Amino acid sequence: MSIYTITTIDIGDLSKGRCVGFFVDGAVAMEKVKNNVGDLHEAGFYTHAVIERYEEGIYPCAEDRIFFVWDEIKGKFVECEEPEQVKEFKLVNFGIG
Repeated sequence: MSIYTITTIDIGDLSKGRCVGFFVDGAVAMEKVKNNVGDLHEAGFYTHAVIERYEEGIYPCAEDRIFFVWDEIKGKFVECEEPEQVKEFKLVNFGIG
């Protein structure tokens, strides 16, 4: 069984990430991020969000990742490529340490 975590991150300081929820249905996780449910953007504090898919187990690694960036014009998160800052940070997982 997979779980999908939602983590909000500040691209300027990746140590400020916060796993805000998890779902067993990836489509539900996508809907929550795309519609900024619960103010995931937190009035500008978080610039990005990431959904990660995990399989159950000890020390799991994310199987898939989908990144989002806040779009000021649209007023919501939109899908984006993995930010360069994330590639340089070399973090294994955002949602589950």
